[in-house]
Amino acid sequence: MLTAQQLITYALQIVKAPGYTTQASDFLNARLSTLARRYDFDVLRKAAVINVLTGKQSYPLPVDYLRGKEVYYYIGGLPQTISQIALSDYNSVNVGNLAMSYPTQWASDPSTTPPTLYLYPMPNTSFPLTVNYWSQPADIANPATSTQVPWVPDSNYLLTALCADLSMLTNDDRQVQFAQEAEGMLRAMLKSQGDKEGYAQTVKLGGRFRGHGHLPPSKITGF
Repeated sequence: MLTAQQLITYALQIVKAPGYTTQASDFLNARLSTLARRYDFDVLRKAAVINVLTGKQSYPLPVDYLRGKEVYYYIGGLPQTISQIALSDYNSVNVGNLAMSYPTQWASDPSTTPPTLYLYPMPNTSFPLTVNYWSQPADIANPATSTQVPWVPDSNYLLTALCADLSMLTNDDRQVQFAQEAEGMLRAMLKSQGDKEGYAQTVKLGGRFRGHGHLPPSKITGF
């Protein structure tokens, strides 16, 4: 894996633009930020535990929260995974006098500082809530001299993409070639992110599907 400094040094050598250090640094951070916003990389997944309080619906999320993946809590030792809804849907149902119960839905608002988590209906008890989410990494400070390795798992992709970005400034005839090569590398990288052949998978049901009350009578089940 190449460091930020190495990526910028090599890219400037390839496009023959030694004076574009600042631009290369900006391009690298912009590229990393865009990738985090657009795609769900496993390396950016995090978890946070929030202490839910009786009668309180809104809670601050981690400052690096980008979008949620899964929210769940335990009642009587059993996991309860709750469903995500759009913030607009939460605002439309969260009106008037609310009955208190176990939360079955959640919404988030990343536009606040820090981002905010909302639960519905109003919690009728206190419990720890686990939020699995994708994070927004901070920019690399002084990339041109930084020994930090960017979080993207493919250095060749970053190098090629950086060359494509810089070529737009230098009018390098290879800009289209760099961009096409980078796009192909990105597709391959995203495909490998979705490759789950290396481990077993478990199908999980949301809280509303648990229990046997919805099953028809059966000689097999005995219900």
